[in-house]
Amino acid sequence: MRLSVALTACLVLVSQTACAGEQPPNILLIIADQHTGSVMTQRGYEHITTPGIDKIADAGVTFTRAYTPYPVCTAYRKSMMTGLMPSKITDATDHPSLGAAMQAAGYETVYHGKWHVGRTRISKVADWHGFETYDGRQRDTGTRERVVDFIRQEHDRPFFLVTSFMNPHDACELARNMSGIEDDYKDVPFDDKNIPLELAPPLPANFAIPPNEAEGFSLRRGSEPGDSMYRKHPTKFWTEDQWRQYMYGYDRLLEMVDAHIKLVIDELEAQGLLENTVVIYTSDHGDGHAAHQWNQKMTFYEEAINVPFIVSWKGKTKAGVIDEEMLSNTGLDIFPTILSFAGVPIPDSLHGLDLTSQVLEGAVDDETPGRDYVVSEINQAQYKGRMVVTQDFKYILFDGGKNPEQLFDLVNDPGELQPVTYDQDYRETLLAHRDMLVDWHDKISDEDFDATGNFPNLPAQAGVTFDREQILREADSYLAKAPNPVTRSSSERSMGGIHDFYSEGDYWWPDPDNPDGPYIRRDGQTNPDNFTDHRIAMRDLGRWVAALTAAYALTGEEKYADRAVLHLRTWFLDEATRMNPSLLYAQAIKGRVTGRGVGIIDTIHLIEVARSIEVLESKGALSEADLAGLKDWFEQYATWITTHPYGIDEGNKVNNHGTWWAAQLASFASLVGRDDLLELSRKRFKELLSHQMDETGGFHEELRRTKPYNYTLFNLEGYAVLAWYASTAEDDLWNYKTENGSLRLAIDYVAPFIADKSAWPHQADVQHFDEIPIQSAFLLLAGRAYADEDYLALWQDLPLERLSKEVDRNFPIRQLSLWDSNSEVQD
Repeated sequence: MRLSVALTACLVLVSQTACAGEQPPNILLIIADQHTGSVMTQRGYEHITTPGIDKIADAGVTFTRAYTPYPVCTAYRKSMMTGLMPSKITDATDHPSLGAAMQAAGYETVYHGKWHVGRTRISKVADWHGFETYDGRQRDTGTRERVVDFIRQEHDRPFFLVTSFMNPHDACELARNMSGIEDDYKDVPFDDKNIPLELAPPLPANFAIPPNEAEGFSLRRGSEPGDSMYRKHPTKFWTEDQWRQYMYGYDRLLEMVDAHIKLVIDELEAQGLLENTVVIYTSDHGDGHAAHQWNQKMTFYEEAINVPFIVSWKGKTKAGVIDEEMLSNTGLDIFPTILSFAGVPIPDSLHGLDLTSQVLEGAVDDETPGRDYVVSEINQAQYKGRMVVTQDFKYILFDGGKNPEQLFDLVNDPGELQPVTYDQDYRETLLAHRDMLVDWHDKISDEDFDATGNFPNLPAQAGVTFDREQILREADSYLAKAPNPVTRSSSERSMGGIHDFYSEGDYWWPDPDNPDGPYIRRDGQTNPDNFTDHRIAMRDLGRWVAALTAAYALTGEEKYADRAVLHLRTWFLDEATRMNPSLLYAQAIKGRVTGRGVGIIDTIHLIEVARSIEVLESKGALSEADLAGLKDWFEQYATWITTHPYGIDEGNKVNNHGTWWAAQLASFASLVGRDDLLELSRKRFKELLSHQMDETGGFHEELRRTKPYNYTLFNLEGYAVLAWYASTAEDDLWNYKTENGSLRLAIDYVAPFIADKSAWPHQADVQHFDEIPIQSAFLLLAGRAYADEDYLALWQDLPLERLSKEVDRNFPIRQLSLWDSNSEVQD
């Protein structure tokens, strides 16, 4: 939007400003550090008493839709001091400063308190910053004392006084001290070791972590002792009580800084200056304040990005008004608004808006040019991000990591608990916000961020639906199922103990010529007697836990989660019944071997168990102890399959066994947060696809077998799971290209024969050829990844039913609602 050079104060109150030949008003800019906009009495927060801020608000306009341009101290302050977006500022001294503009306008310019505009030397360049008096000491009590002393002095010029307080930033030190990291407060009004719970506020309604949180946020919350980020975010293991104590401490720090603010405002009033002083109150950024289990800043959640913004001139601004409509970027708008109050022309180079006509009594609101959106930035070491906020929505885009694109409906979900990014009902909204980001990118020439190049592929719009009644019906049938761990059954041929999983090779049969001797192999022909109890039990575990979790995610009814957790505890946590996290005795062959590396194929049914644990975790259905124990088991197993000779042997297989080994590894690594193992799975994906896929898209290792159709679909299923888990924005496995092409070539190769199996150009499978294809995961996941409606439509038309143990075994992803949040669930 173009910026006007009009002097709004002159137009509205000619007799009261320099436009009428009188001295322009004094301007007091008060900046707190880390004050989140929702923790204000003006916003209905009831657990603080802030008479100082209230006094400013009672005489002015409070903007509730005010956003920082960047949720961290230095970037915001550079923006506020130059009126530009942080991404446009390499060296602040290359751009005219607010202080210098006010000094040139004849103001006495004074700065007291926290500086943090940039490198220390910037504060010493008086010709740039323009403050005749500058004192950057950060103790709030000293800052207030020096400001009060200045107000008491005689003034022969109007003054521009910046009062920059440190608090409630000491909440950072509070969090560290609560986590056993000793840190000094600059000022503290309470004993952080003994915060009374009975005085602590309740947890916020949006305490939960949203599902599919952007990795640009989540990578910071995963810090553990010893991690580089732990000093900043030491809250991973906090209890709910600790979060409430943190909120209490934060609130007291805010009240402390408010006491200083009140003394400053009272002194203005005592000196007869309040009615000729514009008072602006804001903060550089907010604080998580326990929402989404977050402390500090550096996210685009409302608590960190939405800040207080009050403009007050007693007797001249609208009094006690709460403006819930005007979208403001405080880093950009404060500069032109202050210039306007001072009667100074506003340079066209500034990015912000003059808001004087929005706040002055008697002004017409529509004199302020409107805004359709505001933009904020994050340029952290790992990922860069941009946020677009409109009246009803928030759009977020990162240039990397998982879930880089997010859309929140702030009207129906003000707590930002459930992104609607790829919900088909919001598709046009998503596209509109993408366009706004591109518009802003072009407007300011944002060279730090490639907006269009970072847009993920949009999911296809085909109407994929899941049957709610079928999901609940299946889950209900499992509510009475007793856990069936490996300890409940055994085989006389197993050489393992009671806690060891045991299975026998599929294609191995008694030798007709030697019935009591070693078994012999019949490729592709499954011996039904080899479906041992443990294999059936593990298959059932995957089916039951996934169905119960899907029902819980759909309904929120705890009976489903409770039953799923019972199975998980029995299989993985209870010392009496837990399975050993190894597979020494799987795929044994009578008379030949007691176990083999290929037995790892049996635990493909744990992939959806791991996915279910992730879903249960995201919804708070697992206790801290259970979650830690489950992750420990799966990490042990992931370590075993990557270090034991059996695991190494299976990982080196170049057919579907290698694919599913890597898919399992990616699944378990995702659950337990092992980035090194995820990277290993990505590496294996590339090696396998390069070896397996020929120029037509066929998998030659599978096509030469006796069940080429089944093995082709089975292998694609593994690839899809692997790509779903291990892809990143920088390393998108769906679009990774070998010399023959990407995984999409393999799907395009088989898709016509899924639609019409009679056209299959290879031999028919020796078994179960008539029972497939079914609704398997790869078509749905690929349809989403490639935005291909044909894939989705083909998937939707396939049968769901599994007609044999063999088919059920080969397609271990059964509850696709756990994997695809973009489809509808219909009654």
